[in-house]
This record gives sequence, C-alpha cells and structure tokens, in this order.
Amino acid sequence: MHPSELILNQDGSVYHLGLHREDIARDIILTGDPGRVKLISSMFDTIEIMKERREFITHTGWIGKKRVTVMSTGMGTDNIDIVLNELDILVNFENKNRVKHNERTVLNLIRLGTSGGVNRTVNVGEIVLSASAIGLDNLIKYYAGNEIFIDVQLNELFRENFPLIPEPYIAMADDVLIQGFHEIARKGITITAPGFYGPQGRSVALDSEYPDMFETLEKYNHNGMGILNMEMESSALYALSHLMGHRALTICVVLANRITGEYATEPAKHTRHMLEKCLAILSGS
Repeated sequence: MHPSELILNQDGSVYHLGLHREDIARDIILTGDPGRVKLISSMFDTIEIMKERREFITHTGWIGKKRVTVMSTGMGTDNIDIVLNELDILVNFENKNRVKHNERTVLNLIRLGTSGGVNRTVNVGEIVLSASAIGLDNLIKYYAGNEIFIDVQLNELFRENFPLIPEPYIAMADDVLIQGFHEIARKGITITAPGFYGPQGRSVALDSEYPDMFETLEKYNHNGMGILNMEMESSALYALSHLMGHRALTICVVLANRITGEYATEPAKHTRHMLEKCLAILSGS
C-alpha cells in the first residue's frame, strides 16, 4: 500500500489520531465533545495514557479489571470516517509495512452522546439506545458494499416528502452490545444529520427547507421501532463498523424535544447520569 494511502507520522503513529496500537483498549468509548473525555476518564479507577492531537483527545485507563479507552471524535460523520479508519489501522494493520494482519481484531465502539428527541413521546432526560441509525449524510456511499444499507420503504418516504435530501441509508447496531445495555435505555431509531441547524430542521439565521420534517418522520417504522432522536454521528459509526467487522452502539441522553420545543434545564446533570449508568455496565459493576 502506498504511503499516500495509509499516512503515518514520523513516530509511526496514525496520521490524525496520533496514536500507536498499545495506546488503545479493545473497548472504546466515543464522544463528540472533546471536553467530555476528561469527565468520563475521571470515572476511571486509573488513567495510564493521555494524548491529544487536533480535536481527538484520547485517555486510556482501567475501570476495575477492564481496560477502557475514551476518545473524542469531534462532530459529524466526516470525523467518524477518520476515527473509524484509523482505529482499524491501529489494530488490523502492520503499520511499518502497511499490510493487513491475517487475523482481525474486533473493537467494541460505544458512542455516548447527547441528542434531540424527534418524537413527542420522548422525554427530556430520557436515555435512548440507537438500535439502528438513518443516515442523511452521503459518507457510506463512497465505500464498496454500501448497497446493503438501502431500505426501499425509507427511500420512498424521502422521495415523497423530502425530494431534495440525498437518498438516506439505514445501518444497525451490534446485537451483542444492545443486549448489554438495553435495560438502561429506550430502544429505537436515530436519525443522523449532516449538520446542526438546517439539516435538523432549525430555522435561525436561515430558514430550513423542511422545518416540519419530524411530523413526517414520526410515521416511519422499521422492525417494529419508530424514530426517537437525532444526532450527527451514528449512521457512519454503524455502517463503517459493519463493513470493517467491529461492534458499534450509540447511547444518547435526550436534551431537547424538537416537536414540543422543550430543552433540559440541567443538561450536565442528565449527561452525567447517562455516563455513570453506561460505565457501570461497561465495568461489570
């Protein structure tokens, strides 16, 4: 593989993350906000590695007998593309010679984040487990094998109601990870938007083309589940993990309900509550 394809830093670390294989655990918590890394690692028993490069902050340590990494991805599916590819390079390539290992290492990638509810039954402060994610971004269409994420019913819904939005796709969370965390969260579908304002139906400085999109999306059902919330990373996380052979799951606390207009009065409290519950399960305590 050419050096221009798999770029390494002079010290042999991967290009954007600035990490070596030994810097990460096999259980990795992903969070969009770089500031949340310190909050999460403060709940570790010990921290052995702390590295920072660009918006990617990585802390690796121990919770009980389990080694865990927490890493910030920054916002958006474009950053997830960087993070997922470089994590896979770390564990599944011999970097010096840029060749794949014969045996693959599987990572458990658990995104812990915040989101907006897009269903009137979702309460502010509620924890949502994303059993699947609908992508309004185009990222996965740049990768071979993307046709497995196409859903006919979903495409028809968008063609009829949102004709200017690119063809959506839907990807699933890992069943094993779902079973581990399903008792603390409400299970449903998450929408991943390619932005925070217009792509999420907000009309602030500029008007959104589809300000009433959520009333339409409430009608969609997939495998007996409806759409509960919206954020900006999970579709790429799920689709890329599936194609690479990793396990992925997103759990988000809802800080706003976009249909009722409610916003959390204590967002930090709700977020910490979600993090504590998830870390307790991850550590087995």
